[in-house]
Amino acid sequence: MIITRIKAIFLSSLIFFILLTVTACLGEEEKEEAEDEEEKPEELEEIEMTILEIMEQTDMVALVEEIEPAQAQENGEEGNGNGEEGNDEDEENGEEENGGEEGDDEEENGGEEEEKETEQITFEETIFMEVIQVEKEDNDDETGEENDQENDEEDQEVEIPESSEEIWDDIKISITELYEEQWDKLESELKGEVANEDLDSFEEVLDELTLASTEMDYMGTMKAANELTLSLAAFQEPFAEEDVSESLPDSYRLKYHVRDILLNSVVNDFDSADEGLEEMTDLNESVEEGLINKDEEELYDDYSLAFEDFQDSVEEQEFELIKVSSIRIMDNIVEMIEELEQEG
Repeated sequence: MIITRIKAIFLSSLIFFILLTVTACLGEEEKEEAEDEEEKPEELEEIEMTILEIMEQTDMVALVEEIEPAQAQENGEEGNGNGEEGNDEDEENGEEENGGEEGDDEEENGGEEEEKETEQITFEETIFMEVIQVEKEDNDDETGEENDQENDEEDQEVEIPESSEEIWDDIKISITELYEEQWDKLESELKGEVANEDLDSFEEVLDELTLASTEMDYMGTMKAANELTLSLAAFQEPFAEEDVSESLPDSYRLKYHVRDILLNSVVNDFDSADEGLEEMTDLNESVEEGLINKDEEELYDDYSLAFEDFQDSVEEQEFELIKVSSIRIMDNIVEMIEELEQEG
């Protein structure tokens, strides 16, 4: 009897211990899974948007520098015209009194319209803005911002600053925000998640960007800013699902190469543009594999057609064709990234 009771107590204790052990193991597994599914830091996306903004700002410099001499010449001609009119002012004063007000109104309205034309440009006149707009619109959709037709039409016109110096000042402000606010926060979150050499590489390119903007180096600023997006691609891997841990960062690298090819094409460096196409070809395989894992082969098929068109335009060595095809392929890449970032 006593032995039977002891056996029962022992058996109950054993069962309790087993249950306790299993519960603890399950808890550890859940904890590990939660750590594996760590959310991507907000700063990672914020930095990308700031870099794109810097590229947009820099894109305006060449246009403003082209417009400035024309505006100065126009202002000089207007000044000479006003002087000539002043010599005959007394003689014509009486004749102008009757229709003076109407003439002044027409001249003022005409001047306002002309000034407005010189203060606005469309995306078609820039190198990057149409391509970058594709990326920014995707970010707007994710954050719930509305993109109705009226807003889209307004977005096609951009107010330009009065001088290139003003643009460079804005660029320096953006870089300061990127360096002192966003990067400091992101770096602390990435330590232990990504290789130290990747963190060091980002900082080195950030220093290059700072120097280029200080020297008002247009192409140097463009190149360094785009190079930062390549560094950001390496930061995507720890926050990607296991089956897309390679294809997601590679899809971000595709975006970098599209911009880089566009930059090289505008200065007729088609050897470098061809090298960029080869890099994209190497990346395509892993991106396709990731989309197959997501059962989204059709998305890759659409991208593949856009890539062929992009290749053909680069071979033609016609910048406007390259620009048009880059908009299309960037749209496809953005769609692929959106799918690769979906959970499940």
